[in-house]
Amino acid sequence: RVFEESRAFNEGTVRDLENIRLQYVGAKAEEKDVLRATAIHRFSVYPKDRLPLDLRNFYNDLERGE
Repeated sequence: RVFEESRAFNEGTVRDLENIRLQYVGAKAEEKDVLRATAIHRFSVYPKDRLPLDLRNFYNDLERGE
């Protein structure tokens, strides 16, 4: 639990999720399904209330299949 609260963990996770978002935005249609599944899994282990607004919106879009 302490590790999850650490600044390094939070910054690293947000950076990782931002990279996934960038990959998704630049992906071809056929690649997006795989990236969507990966992104949803990665987002699932991080508290949504700690996400920056742009990532929270991206995650919500993914959950709606957009």
